[in-house]
Amino acid sequence: MTWAQTLPGLAAMTALMVGPGWGMLRLLGLRGLVALGPAATLTVALSAGWAVVLGALGVRWGLATFLLGMLLGAAACAGLGHVLGTAPWRTAGLVDDAADAAADLTERAGPSAAAPRAGRSVAARRARPPRTPDRSTLLSAPGAVLQPAPLARPHLVLAVVAAAVATGLYVVAMTRGIGVPDRPSQVWDGVFHLSAIQTVREYGDASAFGGLAPLYDYGYAPFYPTGWHSVVAVVPFLPSVPAAVNASIVVVGLLWTLSVAGLVRATWPTLPVAAAAAPVLAHSFLALPVGLITQMGQFPYTYAHVLLPGLLTLVVLAVRNLPDVRATAAPALPAAVAAFGLALVHGSAWFSTLVLTAPLLVATAVGAFRRLRRTDRRLPVAVAVWSAAGLAVLASVPLLADGVVESVQAFERPGDDGYDWILTSLLVDRPLRSFGGYELGGLDSLAQVAISGLAVGGAVLVWWLRRGRWLAVGLVVTVTLTAVSWGPADHPLRWATGVWYSETMRLDALVVICAAPLAAAALAVLVRDGVALASGVLAARRGRGAGGSRGAGDKGDGREAAGAAGVRRRRTEVVVAGALLVVLVVGSGGLRHTLRTYHAVESFVPGHLTYRMLAGEGELDLFRRADELLPEDAVVLGDRFRGTPYWYSMGGVDVVYPHLAGPRGPDGQFLLARFDEIGENPEVCTVVERLGVTHFWTNTRDTGPAPWHQMAPLGDPTLFTFRPGDGFELVATGGHGELWEITACD
Repeated sequence: MTWAQTLPGLAAMTALMVGPGWGMLRLLGLRGLVALGPAATLTVALSAGWAVVLGALGVRWGLATFLLGMLLGAAACAGLGHVLGTAPWRTAGLVDDAADAAADLTERAGPSAAAPRAGRSVAARRARPPRTPDRSTLLSAPGAVLQPAPLARPHLVLAVVAAAVATGLYVVAMTRGIGVPDRPSQVWDGVFHLSAIQTVREYGDASAFGGLAPLYDYGYAPFYPTGWHSVVAVVPFLPSVPAAVNASIVVVGLLWTLSVAGLVRATWPTLPVAAAAAPVLAHSFLALPVGLITQMGQFPYTYAHVLLPGLLTLVVLAVRNLPDVRATAAPALPAAVAAFGLALVHGSAWFSTLVLTAPLLVATAVGAFRRLRRTDRRLPVAVAVWSAAGLAVLASVPLLADGVVESVQAFERPGDDGYDWILTSLLVDRPLRSFGGYELGGLDSLAQVAISGLAVGGAVLVWWLRRGRWLAVGLVVTVTLTAVSWGPADHPLRWATGVWYSETMRLDALVVICAAPLAAAALAVLVRDGVALASGVLAARRGRGAGGSRGAGDKGDGREAAGAAGVRRRRTEVVVAGALLVVLVVGSGGLRHTLRTYHAVESFVPGHLTYRMLAGEGELDLFRRADELLPEDAVVLGDRFRGTPYWYSMGGVDVVYPHLAGPRGPDGQFLLARFDEIGENPEVCTVVERLGVTHFWTNTRDTGPAPWHQMAPLGDPTLFTFRPGDGFELVATGGHGELWEITACD
């Protein structure tokens, strides 16, 4: 299989993830980047919830039922948009020139001290003349949602080019690193999720409440977030499970581009260069999505946090439209759906949402109460109630998940003696897992230090901009949590990192979510002020050279000249920003293209894995030909760390142990310990027949030298070392792998 053959599947996956959510947000009245950025967030979140409903009703999950759910969601959004008065057909023809009305509805306090008194309606306030002709500010109309205006053409061109380059470099790195589209991840978590996708396809249940029950032997249906699985499992044109999973690795690069650009556009509408530059700066970081989705194999966690900026975009818009109930509800309601839905993609996303939105919601409520004496009491009270309600829901819902939070926090992870290494690693965005030969230094490290400097500078800058301060607070909090997760295990704040399994790389993803937008804002301000300063100096020199002044009759010409100067200034900003981005991309070696490629190579390519190799190319070919080698009722037994789960995820053949976490039932435990007694102990054949086991799989790979020696202690001693003899017939071999038919129990 080639990547060219996956193009229809890649296009279908992109359309299924982005299209439905974008359509729903458009029906609610959102436009442009702030509708495109959160589109996949809403799609995946709604899919996760719809899968739970269908699972409870006993309706099979598939492409048709997925599309039905999206159609129902679109119908609901159309109805809401009509009732709220924010739908496009309710505001058509009313949208005027952009007006930066956010000064009256800041993130700090809802209505500002300078806001009009209650005697003026919200519609009247929004219809007032714009303070600036710059169409990069906020677009509004009576009854419409206050949101950024469309990007001017120069900024739009820069945004499209930057997005294409950044996303393209990511796609090339991932496809080169993975190599073969249907080559499976050999990372612990990746093996599980491959089997999970096969389970959803086989049983037609993508509910988080029991959809993956066939993977376990608990005796009941366990909870496991399946929002990512629900979409990937139904994408057409990708019949191979590994190909579908790898396609999601490619597509997530585009989703990351859109979600960050949307967040930046919503947060700083007067900085269009920031939204245009955001894709390059976002893709310059390693932790998200590259590190998590390759080295860690945490596909749901990666998707939940790549889509999180989309949720934050909707929250920013909701706060900006306070206290107008209708205009606030248009982004707030999909934000609520997204919050619950992302928790069904990965539970940690709920806590990530709480950490990042709490500063924004608290500041909004506190600022509103401070204005009680200076404006109509109803407005700030409404702002405070909306904000407090959102924060209360985010904080209280985890308490309903009895035992889940405690079990996650109880996960033990060793710590380090100090914080120097992790703080340095965050500064240069060093891989948090070992790469042979990777050391600091060179232009690529210097380029990343410059980006980190922009992020830190942006965190300071937003206090002057009076917009986006919550991201600066988020950066400080997430860096602190990341350092604590790395540091001594007895740190008094270590418990706070437990909901992310105290995993440094998971928390580093939150740092990136804050750092990338802040760096984009800083770059935009540097470009804007630098161009303005240079233009002022040049204008002053030309004025001195002219030696005269304009008369009163030249006022009209002066205004035209000022307008033309503004157009030239914006074009100059775009050119300067584009040049800086080119320097950044080239200086960093194509956004550290080689290093990002190595991330994928280490997790996918046999013979290059530094550890955890489960199967070689010859064995993978056998798994792909399972339907030729095995009957439909075959059940394969074998050690998990010899690659046995791939018979299920790649070949669709039932296995006793479908993932690396191990068996749960007594029969599975018995075979782990006693299978080598087959032919001698009749109870072994009794269990084999009860489970329907027909074949045994193993490989003869040396477990002594690296990289395979690390697998030996992970394997179960009996199955890992067992060599078939009498009572077994060899069916096929491939690489070091051997497939045997069990005849000892005939």
